[in-house]
Amino acid sequence: MAASDVYKRQKEYTALAGKYNLRIQSIKPVPQEKQKKEAYTSVTVNIVLTGSFYKAAAFLDDLKQQKRLAVPANVVIERNKNGFAGDVVLTASLTAYALK
Repeated sequence: MAASDVYKRQKEYTALAGKYNLRIQSIKPVPQEKQKKEAYTSVTVNIVLTGSFYKAAAFLDDLKQQKRLAVPANVVIERNKNGFAGDVVLTASLTAYALK
């Protein structure tokens, strides 16, 4: 995917996090290996969010409702030691796929 596609995915995930009142700590694209000649392209971003457990779970659930296939991997949800009571930190790799 082109740099503009990476920006679009970051913007999409930022809007989705805002929908659930989650705070983005970081969102960074993962360097891609040269892709073989496939019928699709993909882009992966690492994202770290903070907020309530239920809203973090709703964020992940809402990913499957998006127009592009987004696959979460390496999902870790931990108690946020520095935040409000009940807050968690969600860390995940999100890979978005699109047809060429």
